[in-house]
Amino acid sequence: MRGVDQTDNSTATASKRQYLAAIAASVSLGGCLQFSEADTTANKPRPTSDRPETTTESGPTPDQFEATDDPETPNETKTSSRDRTTEDSTTQSQPTETPALPPGTRWIANAQAPFIAGPVVVDETVIATSLDRHVYAFDIETGAEQWSVSSETKLNKGLSVLDGVAVATGFEEQLGVAVDDGTVTYRKQAGVESGIRAQVIADDAVYQCGVQGGVRALDPDTGEYQWTAPSDKPRVAIDHDGDTICVGLHPTGKHGSPPWAFAGFDAATGDRLWYVERDSDASSVNPQIAVADGTCLAYNSSNHHMRINARTGDIHTEVTDSQIGRLYGTANGTIVVTRGSELQGISNSTENVIWATTVGSGRYNATCFDDGTFWYLSNQTLYKTDISTGDATTVGDLSLGGTSVDGTGVEDGLAVAGETVFVTTSDAHIRALEQP
Repeated sequence: MRGVDQTDNSTATASKRQYLAAIAASVSLGGCLQFSEADTTANKPRPTSDRPETTTESGPTPDQFEATDDPETPNETKTSSRDRTTEDSTTQSQPTETPALPPGTRWIANAQAPFIAGPVVVDETVIATSLDRHVYAFDIETGAEQWSVSSETKLNKGLSVLDGVAVATGFEEQLGVAVDDGTVTYRKQAGVESGIRAQVIADDAVYQCGVQGGVRALDPDTGEYQWTAPSDKPRVAIDHDGDTICVGLHPTGKHGSPPWAFAGFDAATGDRLWYVERDSDASSVNPQIAVADGTCLAYNSSNHHMRINARTGDIHTEVTDSQIGRLYGTANGTIVVTRGSELQGISNSTENVIWATTVGSGRYNATCFDDGTFWYLSNQTLYKTDISTGDATTVGDLSLGGTSVDGTGVEDGLAVAGETVFVTTSDAHIRALEQP
């Protein structure tokens, strides 16, 4: 449910322009990028850690990215710090000096452009995708790069992990990568028919909605679809409760304008169960959706929301002057939203507000759910709220090194594991920070 949707006419050329713009911006923010001449391979910026173990991997230069826009020249490489060789992998490692780290910082790791999805923490690994067209894995304790896998286009529409496979997706491309060693389990090459707009994970599948191809259930090990529900209407939001998948869509393909619609699908078969469409004055339409316990909260991001029976499509309530600002997701039968300056928990079964808090500003740079807790970052201050009770706490200020999480292109640039907070910052870094 995270991420800002793009217009439906995005192209690989636009991706290239955004990549080059990000390179220029990152250089101006701190000179953290290191490129060589066009006929050489640039050394990828290395993770910085207070531990002795570090690795260095090689990555493509901007000129090499230019070459990969030719469909006849695939950009499929993987680098790994592990002592092995696969069909599409190379290994390069060299020692580096360890600079001093800012207070409260456990390690810092770099990419060649800002991170645009993640971080996702899985066991001993932190995973994220970057605008430099790579999926990265870093050691959770040291920040050392474990592996990286390249793509032809940016992968900014979802990063999920299921059964040890990271599924990284973009508007025109997607791939699966084994978390333990960086092996590519599948790759669907560039083209809107292969790309998606949003995805969520279930027990045995990744549910995706696309610009073309409708809704589908994906096996991350093989990249095969367990089922598809074809459609030429762009799906832009997706969620599920195990039994039912609900999506938000633009019936006419006009992003940001009425009409808007929502639909329900059987999670086991992909059969469509219902469809609801509305067309009224709205300043901006970008469907958001949350599903839990057989109920779907469907919001048009402007002034209208409905509470719908997820299996039948029956509308329980419909509000035409909605005050919801942002719908973040569900946990423990509670939907987390913002209304004005308040963060609220709404009962999914009754739509009653069961708690509300003004702890935090009401506008967040990054958010995440973890074990019944909603974490949110406003500027450099970290907050957390217990989703069941609404008890909210100001955790404290993070050490962001003069940068911010804003500007990375992601809304989910935050993860929490134990006493460590992981953030992606606008200077193309992932930072592992101590909780204040």
